[in-house]
Amino acid sequence: MSDKIINPLQKYKQKEMDTVSSSFCAAKWLYSIIWLYNGTTSSCHHPSPHSISLFDSLKDPSNLNNTEIKKKCREQMLQGERPPECSYCWDVEDSEDNALSDRVIKTLSFDIDSVRSLKYLNPRDNINPHILEIAFSRKCNLACAYCCSLFSTSWDKYDKTYNVSYESQSNPYVKIFWRWFPKMIKDIKLLRVTGGEPLLSKDFWNLVDWFVIYKPNFNFSVNSNLCVSESLINRLIVNGKKIPNFEVFASCEAVGEQAEYLRDGMDFNKFWYNCDKVIQETKLKHFYFMVTVNALSIFSLIEFMNKVEEMKLSYGKNFPNFFINILHHPSYLSVNILPKEVRFKERERLLAWYSEKKTSPLYRIYEIESLKSLIDYLSKETDSSQVMLSKFKAYFENYDKQRNKELLKVFPLGDWYKNIK
Repeated sequence: MSDKIINPLQKYKQKEMDTVSSSFCAAKWLYSIIWLYNGTTSSCHHPSPHSISLFDSLKDPSNLNNTEIKKKCREQMLQGERPPECSYCWDVEDSEDNALSDRVIKTLSFDIDSVRSLKYLNPRDNINPHILEIAFSRKCNLACAYCCSLFSTSWDKYDKTYNVSYESQSNPYVKIFWRWFPKMIKDIKLLRVTGGEPLLSKDFWNLVDWFVIYKPNFNFSVNSNLCVSESLINRLIVNGKKIPNFEVFASCEAVGEQAEYLRDGMDFNKFWYNCDKVIQETKLKHFYFMVTVNALSIFSLIEFMNKVEEMKLSYGKNFPNFFINILHHPSYLSVNILPKEVRFKERERLLAWYSEKKTSPLYRIYEIESLKSLIDYLSKETDSSQVMLSKFKAYFENYDKQRNKELLKVFPLGDWYKNIK
């Protein structure tokens, strides 16, 4: 990798992170995701969600964020230990010497004084996050292949195992959030609403109304699939024009019928039209794509990024930006399930694209770095067990049967897939 690209991040890691500890990540203190609909939280989108104590949160609403598990992880990080829940980053860092994981990108997203202050805090102190993602509801109109009923109501017809803890109108965690909100916003730099599909949630629109009235200085963003009705897209645009520092995050990682296969319920052309419309008509600060690389999305990832570049050429380098995340769970949907020759072939295609684009002014360093991390990950010498291969095939045989789809008509898996026992 070019020194011009790698040096700033490596130097930042060495100066601001390694001087605290070899496992330090500011996200454990300053980043929080809270799924209010079932009372769970995580310190970023990589670790699995864990339960929030309702009793502790009723006593102190800031305990929606400051759980015992997070406090334990903070203690471990200050001592240079690797919290097991952060295995995503450890896997990336162990894949190659000097490999940079998301903990560097996430720590870099906070102001330097806040990051430097963390090593002096008691790791058991309750603090407010600077970046907060909240989900009011799991109501969603898509049933994506790598999702589940925990995050989407559209999955309920395929999976009956998820038990809804609370109805929206009686959810104590939502009520606690609104108690915490006036005290929490003094430290917030970014508040993002995720889901489910936020545009289907009444609580999301209540929050939008607050932003329209009070117009705070911090960033407000929504993570939407942008596949909802035209009326909701228009409502988003009308209100988005009235909110300073408004951002939209959309999720996609493939194109055409491959995207529609993976994101069941998606009309890709409608999705792309809505992305373009939101960028054109809303006074956005940024538009982002969240790219979840899995075993099937890898085949049209470059075509997707080429479409992203076409948008950048039309609207500027911030419209859109992208973050590449590597799916690890469930492991049988990971890109590692593919045969080595397929992974290495796709790696070479991505490497050629990366080599051509890495110095382009259209791309930010975190975009290029997240792609390089994927390329490094695809370089790993891994062989999937027969158990994992069987799970992969069984999953998609059932997926095709339930949803009237045909994997082999959409993805070039051919004899390899057919020969899995």
